Amino acid sequence: MPNRKSGSRAALALAIAGVVSGFVSPTVLARPAPVAADPGTLQVPFVANTGRYDDAVAYSATTFAGTVFVTRAGEIVHDLAYAAPGRAEPARYTLVESLAGAMPLAPRAADIASARVTRIDGDRADDAATYRRVALGRAWNGVDVWLQAGNNNVEKFFSVEPGASAAAIRVAVRGAQSLAAASDGRLVARTDAGELAFSKPVAYQEIGGERRAVDVAYTVHGNEYGFALGDHDTSRAVVIDPVLQSTFLGGGEFDNTAALAVHPVNGQIYVAGTTQSANFPGTVGGAQRYFGVNGSDFVIARLSSDLTTLLQATYLGRSWQSDDLSAMVIHPQTGDVYVAGTTLDTYFPYAAGGARPANGGGRDAVVSRLSADLTTVYQSTFVGGSRNDYGFLLAIAPDTGDVYLAGDTYSANLPGAAGGAKPTYVVNAQEYGDAFVTRLNPALTTLVQSTYVGGTRGDNVGGNQQFGATRNLAFHPVNGDLYLAGATSSWDFPAIAGIFDTDTWTGAFVTRINPQLSTFVATAWFGGNASETVSALAIDPAGGDVLIAGTTSATTLAGTAGGAQPAPAANPIASGNAYVARISDDLATLRQATFLGGRNYDEARGLAIDPANGDVFVVGRTASTDFPGRFVTPAPAQAAYGGGDYDAFVSRLDASLTTLERSTYLGGASEDRLYCAIVNPFNGELVVAGDTRSTTFPMTAGGARPTHGGSWYDMVLSRLSTDL
Repeated sequence: MPNRKSGSRAALALAIAGVVSGFVSPTVLARPAPVAADPGTLQVPFVANTGRYDDAVAYSATTFAGTVFVTRAGEIVHDLAYAAPGRAEPARYTLVESLAGAMPLAPRAADIASARVTRIDGDRADDAATYRRVALGRAWNGVDVWLQAGNNNVEKFFSVEPGASAAAIRVAVRGAQSLAAASDGRLVARTDAGELAFSKPVAYQEIGGERRAVDVAYTVHGNEYGFALGDHDTSRAVVIDPVLQSTFLGGGEFDNTAALAVHPVNGQIYVAGTTQSANFPGTVGGAQRYFGVNGSDFVIARLSSDLTTLLQATYLGRSWQSDDLSAMVIHPQTGDVYVAGTTLDTYFPYAAGGARPANGGGRDAVVSRLSADLTTVYQSTFVGGSRNDYGFLLAIAPDTGDVYLAGDTYSANLPGAAGGAKPTYVVNAQEYGDAFVTRLNPALTTLVQSTYVGGTRGDNVGGNQQFGATRNLAFHPVNGDLYLAGATSSWDFPAIAGIFDTDTWTGAFVTRINPQLSTFVATAWFGGNASETVSALAIDPAGGDVLIAGTTSATTLAGTAGGAQPAPAANPIASGNAYVARISDDLATLRQATFLGGRNYDEARGLAIDPANGDVFVVGRTASTDFPGRFVTPAPAQAAYGGGDYDAFVSRLDASLTTLERSTYLGGASEDRLYCAIVNPFNGELVVAGDTRSTTFPMTAGGARPTHGGSWYDMVLSRLSTDL
């Protein structure tokens, strides 16, 4: 394997990538997904070798599992780290991929990235450019090969031109004892480090705006593998489907997604929401196996990271009344699962011993703490006064581990508000309501502090959404303050630092509160010439800026000049566009905003930030058949509108919000909606969740629940590559 010139050994680990391609001209493409391995956290593009490694090395890339080297001869070198019996330190093993029978290769970098890498080794320091792609060149007649650093991995792209044969592709693997095509379509390599599995490749063609699958399978020839394609139109492109896996999740009645999380230790996927299904799958063995007699219950489910196995589910609620879940977080230190929502019940499971063991009156917010395996409820508590109180948002303080609940209230006697940043509720004839934040200890047995949030008119963080929930609460990783977003018509909102609005009607707000909930540090007002809702807030882990997304009926918005979409689509059919805005962490500067949508109604519901480069993912629903960002190379996961009143969408914008890099629909023949998005730090994949009425939702075969539960809406989750 390549060594550093300084003589110290480079730290490497396995990062086997799949095969993909994506020219607009007729091409043949196929891709196996990456080998499963223990993940790391560093995500860097290809780095040019400036002398740190042996001269044989041209480029290196850090992946979820370690480092991949590209040699000047076009070989791909992986160094595996694995647990060996009787050894405290990981053992190492080298695996090398080379293109068998290829023409002479000359790797060259392309698509330069903004980052540069400076490495210091003793008294030596080198500064190197980084790149997203490395082209190996034309390997066989009509077949070009290149590598791409993305999705926290390195992927191999094979482009087969018209008239050329995919059978020419042969990849030799040195360091594997044997290769075998498994009955489930995977490729299994036996090595001294154990069995390494590539998942089944998937390919399709876009014909007349519809996706048509192309059969593709591994072929094995000794220590070489290739691909065999089934019947396809050779005059059209065959592309890899970037949707890695989807799954339905639900029973025979209404099932609605509200929250999504990744466990910080094992990478398992948690989804939570509200169900009316008495036959929700997987609840046997859960903390509450049975559904309440009537109404709706909370439901929480735990799935494998590849979405192929439902590991456990549980109900949480009380018979006869409706319990609506809105939020879920996983404690970063303990791994415990916290959920929050709203209940009409005067009794809620495990509230005895909680900070507020009884309902204060009307609807109350409620918070519960469960074990990571979902088999135990440790504690619940009500939060609320004598009138209606709604729990919508949760966040965990990174230093104390305390639990912060935010929502909307109409109660003038919210518990714990004395001493808060806004200790009193402003009663008015219109009964607008206020937002609130409450701080609880991790055990949920002590209410530490509450505060109202807002001015003298209406202020809410619930978004007035019919389905799903909002995700507008987060702690800043640097200054430690709490950021909360919502909608307001209060021009006397406290601590205004920046007003970014083209009119004086209802707008979006972002407020910054100290962790003690005793001080409003700053507030920003954002909007246009009509009203806005806010459905999502995210904080850039690199620069610290605050991003919000939602829906606006405005035709002008502050800060959209220079944005990816400076104005709504021309000749609109319906009012309503998604928007995204980026604001400085002191809330004094609007850095950039952009519309996002087509001629019909578009609604943004979730945000996620790619830690590799700061790119911004937006998810939601759209009725626009002309949604922007789909006509790119390679084609997105689903370029054509699936059908029904709405399709879900996923969009990727650059960090500055000035470029829409790609969008994809995600849906079947009926209505589909996405509410949540998260980049899984264990493998760099994008996970999205929502609900669907479509029995034809894409890529559910092989999922934990491959078929729709039946009546109305099912929860739905999908894994996508971050390039969409």
